[in-house]
Amino acid sequence: MNLEQEMQQAVSDVGQRHIDALLGAGVPPAALAGLGERQMPFGVAMACHGDDRLWWPDDSGTPHLIIPCYERGEIVDLIAMKPSRPDVWFHRNGLAVLLGADLMDTCVKDFALDLVTTPLDWLAAGGEAVCVLNWAAPYHELSPLRDWPELRVDTVRLSRAVRLYLSRPNPIPKITLNLKETYRDAA
Repeated sequence: MNLEQEMQQAVSDVGQRHIDALLGAGVPPAALAGLGERQMPFGVAMACHGDDRLWWPDDSGTPHLIIPCYERGEIVDLIAMKPSRPDVWFHRNGLAVLLGADLMDTCVKDFALDLVTTPLDWLAAGGEAVCVLNWAAPYHELSPLRDWPELRVDTVRLSRAVRLYLSRPNPIPKITLNLKETYRDAA
């Protein structure tokens, strides 16, 4: 699976009707243009998906909007969704936890971080936000949300999800006694 090639193909399949559909779904033209200056913003592909929340290209499937997930400048996953159902999406390989992960990597965290509910909301924000794609990810993937002085969310439901996640106790690893140290100290 070559995500870069799949995304390039999906981008090349975009027509004016796809752009018009996104504009009709509330994505501002300036947001698409701004995101397009930094990365491939979206594509389209015929896709099928399974119960495991993964999708695959299939000419007999249905049309889906494809959004690339970048981490440190590289595509790590592709999200497939339909603009008519923005709260339902599928991963190509399941590796992405966030859309906008590179925003989390900034060293300066003295401003508010915008969190949005769906990948469509992320497109509407021009990629200047973070969308959590997997709330069941390992703790270390989402714990950097704690580092921000303010998290601005777009829905009450997202506010509750973030609060619930961040109120979980920090996991502590199992601590065992190294017997070699015990024997050395006894000698």
